[in-house]
Amino acid sequence: MKQQKTEAAQQDANMGREGSIADSMREEIMESANIGLWELEFLAGQEPRLNASLAMLKLMGIDESYKPEAVFFYHRARIYSEDVALFLAYSDEIVNSGKAEIVYRWIHPQYGMRYVRCSGFLKEKSERGICMNGYHQDITEMMSFRKEQEEKLASINAISKQRMDIISAYSGIYFMSWIVNIPEDRVTIIKKPESGYEELNILQDGGEASETVDSVCSTCVVEEYREAVKKFMDYSTIQQRFEHEKRLAIEYRGRNKEWCRLVAIPLSSEDDGTLREVLMAVQEITEQKKKELENTEALEHALEEARKANSAKTEFLRKMSHDVRTPLNGILGMVTIARMNADNKSILDNALQKIDEAGRQLEQLLGDVLDMSRLESGRQELAHEQFDLHKLLRQCGDLQMPHMKRKQIQILGIHVNCEHLLVMGSPVHVMRILQNLVSNAVKYNKFGGTLELWLEEEEIDWNHSLYRLRIQDSGIGMSEEFQEKIFEPFSQEKQDARTEFQGSGLGMAITRELVTLMGGRIRFESRLGEGTTFYVELPFEICHTRKAVSDERPKRKVDLRGRMILLAEDNALNRQIVQYLLQDVGAGVVCVENGQEAVSSFEHSEPGDYDLILMDIMMPETNGLDAARAIRRMDRPDAAVIPIVAMTANAFTEDVNQALEAGMNAHISKPIDVPTMMNVIGELLQRE
Repeated sequence: MKQQKTEAAQQDANMGREGSIADSMREEIMESANIGLWELEFLAGQEPRLNASLAMLKLMGIDESYKPEAVFFYHRARIYSEDVALFLAYSDEIVNSGKAEIVYRWIHPQYGMRYVRCSGFLKEKSERGICMNGYHQDITEMMSFRKEQEEKLASINAISKQRMDIISAYSGIYFMSWIVNIPEDRVTIIKKPESGYEELNILQDGGEASETVDSVCSTCVVEEYREAVKKFMDYSTIQQRFEHEKRLAIEYRGRNKEWCRLVAIPLSSEDDGTLREVLMAVQEITEQKKKELENTEALEHALEEARKANSAKTEFLRKMSHDVRTPLNGILGMVTIARMNADNKSILDNALQKIDEAGRQLEQLLGDVLDMSRLESGRQELAHEQFDLHKLLRQCGDLQMPHMKRKQIQILGIHVNCEHLLVMGSPVHVMRILQNLVSNAVKYNKFGGTLELWLEEEEIDWNHSLYRLRIQDSGIGMSEEFQEKIFEPFSQEKQDARTEFQGSGLGMAITRELVTLMGGRIRFESRLGEGTTFYVELPFEICHTRKAVSDERPKRKVDLRGRMILLAEDNALNRQIVQYLLQDVGAGVVCVENGQEAVSSFEHSEPGDYDLILMDIMMPETNGLDAARAIRRMDRPDAAVIPIVAMTANAFTEDVNQALEAGMNAHISKPIDVPTMMNVIGELLQRE
């Protein structure tokens, strides 16, 4: 009995060693094939987790010290920017259809651009969340092997470049392809199915094409389509059919009732024009056929969406009319009051203050609408420059401080837990996100309420970090119904919100679009009557050294006595306003009404007559950009150095870049901020 126990224990030990060896061998095999396994979890209330095998961690250039949450953001941050949309669509396909496969580009920290094949399967989809798994394979070397195969085919068959492009394109899309040499009645296999469709193996490399037609039809095609496919594969009539079509195709049902498409493409001809080679290719289109039925429903849905879009357009115009007319009515009304009380300084000052507030409300509305339009059309450009996150937070707080004092809102704290605050990104747009969130936390807060902010950093790699911003208020909160549409344009919970809070309803829509554009995400928690907390995550490149450049212009009192300025502005009212502001600080001003007059006035002046040129962009005759270029090309000593400042309503990033590229020194956007204009002019003249 003792001997039997000893033998059993020995047997168990041997089996354990064999299992360990098998696991080790499997890991080595997968690693040698550049394959790693992964499991992705999106669980309610938790951060996304990417559990990766050792082989996959090695493929990504990291080790086991990375937590699954960090692995997820590390992997997402290194997807090649042009393939991000493709990767997101692949993830959606796994959730919707249960499985999907993709080939995308990924930036390895050591080896740079890599090609990755990733196959995923849906493991769980429930109230708890979503879980999927699959494999991650580096196929960069396989891509090189495919190129060698194409070169080999070109060498063996003496295929022209155009011919090779056709073969490569169709072989990449279709699961099987072959070339038929009509005069020699010979088949050359280009691509065989990787799996399934074994019945097509009756097509043999070097076999007789005419003899395989009947075999293919009887073996691979259901009876009702056999005659049509046989007629399609009649090579004796195919040249005649190509006289009217550049590509022939037929759809049929295969042995397993799957839908397939067989195509024929002419490849080469004899000197006399007789067709020599034809490329044949087969593609499964079962899913496409299923979608044909869905397309009918989609068309009906599209018509319904068009109806909704038309209704939305009407609603948009209605809301815009309200939002524009309200401050406009305030401006016109206060102008009337000011005229009636020109001798009463107190009433006059109050009217001017209200006019200023209404004008800024109009400016904000116009900016919101234009920003929303550019974001939805994909034309919003992000900058890539150095900035300080903490500094932006302070500036945002300073801007909101007067509003907080009026409502007696208490700041419980601004908690910053970051190792790196100097980052690369688009500070203007980050500031827009902060302003929208903080201003809402103030605007929709209660009188005497509280506000608290947190900023935390989580390292992705040595050069990148994920920054988490949390903004919590004790305000009016949101109903569950409104929470579902908070990110929709013009969404406001109360019908009188525009009057009470003076908002356009575009701020949160713009915020979400900007966060998404920067590769981040935004979410919130809210209870009606208790307050709201917003959570924003944004990835940034870390700046390890600070550039010796200040982004702040020193404020100075501008004295332009003795200075002569050429002002090019086609709008009489704008021209009068700027002329008054400049003359008020001692400048002499020569006004012209278009770009051609500006060029002519400068050309006929003596060097040194003008100290600076203020140039509108959109003007008749010659626009401001062309006028600036013409001045810079003049053969006179001051043409290349005289400061030219763009003063225009074209205020987007590309407008600024176009002005600088045209030779201008600075850009001032309309409506003109007087201190900014004076500061820019003073700085340029001091530099001169």
